[in-house]
Amino acid sequence: MGEEGGALIAEALMVNRSLTTLKSNHLGAKGVIIMGEVLKVNNVLLTLEAPSNGINSDGAQHLAKGLKANSTLTSLKYAPLASNPTVSSR
Repeated sequence: MGEEGGALIAEALMVNRSLTTLKSNHLGAKGVIIMGEVLKVNNVLLTLEAPSNGINSDGAQHLAKGLKANSTLTSLKYAPLASNPTVSSR
């Protein structure tokens, strides 16, 4: 899907009233930041699978803030930052 496509999907979820599961979406760094904002307002999405999304530490912070505000998401599957190709090992 790529970063631009991922960002468009995340933006569409701002007004989503029916999609309850998003799987294998490859949102990219920009899409993950938007997804963090989506999670603050979306009360329909129940499952988010985010493997290999290009999540960097900034994106992870946005996602965490969105998750903190979200009360409907019941399942989150993701690749740990250590195995994420955009996060360098130290």
